[in-house]
Amino acid sequence: MLRLSRRGLLLTFALSIALFSLILLWDAPLSLVHWRISLIFCLPALPVFCAQALLCGLTRFRWLRWLPLALLFALAALGTGILLLGSGWASIGGGLLLCLCIAPAAGCALGWMTVPALRPRVLGAIGTGLMLAVYLGLKVLGGVPVWHLEPLDLAALTILGAGLVLLWRGRASGT
Repeated sequence: MLRLSRRGLLLTFALSIALFSLILLWDAPLSLVHWRISLIFCLPALPVFCAQALLCGLTRFRWLRWLPLALLFALAALGTGILLLGSGWASIGGGLLLCLCIAPAAGCALGWMTVPALRPRVLGAIGTGLMLAVYLGLKVLGGVPVWHLEPLDLAALTILGAGLVLLWRGRASGT
């Protein structure tokens, strides 16, 4: 891995899970509800990134690297099935489940970018680019001008910046 310590990743994982739990339980005033919803949709990228980076560091059990991605794929397939086959409120729940899978998928892609080998880093870069393209496409389809910044745009820019830093660190280390 690119000098990411296991203790640091475990500590960040635990703190981000605790922070996410507090945000879920937080009774935000009406003026901060938009920021709370943005954090609920975007914060899951951090613990998934830590878990993926830890699993990519395992050399003995390489199949474990695919576990978070397989779980996310199963949740996204469930959300797609509910969205397409459900009616009324059920289809809204399927769409919400799909939206909740976007940030963890970006966290998985960033986690793959920590692997020193070239192929997983390229897969992570492609995955991060696809996530940002989907986000930008959803923003354009939503009728919001691209230059109009919202709280969710902050998370997309953070993921893009983290991906660029990880790519730069990988290139600087000679891998």
